[in-house]
Amino acid sequence: MHGQIAASFRTFGVVPATKNLILIKVATPSTPEVTAESVGAHISSAIQGQQVSFNDEEIAKMTDWSKVKKIYKLSTVPAVGVGKKVPNGVADSPCGDELKELEVVILGSMALRGAAN
Repeated sequence: MHGQIAASFRTFGVVPATKNLILIKVATPSTPEVTAESVGAHISSAIQGQQVSFNDEEIAKMTDWSKVKKIYKLSTVPAVGVGKKVPNGVADSPCGDELKELEVVILGSMALRGAAN
């Protein structure tokens, strides 16, 4: 598991100039001291920036599609329902059916990479 986290840091990078960062803290019933408030306070003390809601709209705003396309080799994904390819395979900001198809392709790629490691 730790190897996968390290690989994510190498692939996606976190540097002082990072503008967008999603942090996830997993708590269990055996850690009742971990609350949304305590996690928020810890994150605020360690990260400079503005917290935003975790929803599709905010994630869409921060997605660097050129990086996603490069990392997951999406230049050959056909455009949805068109029967031909879009330049570079994927629109700059895919939406609707194209976004759903991309999510499936990316999740499949992630699953295959995980199974290979």
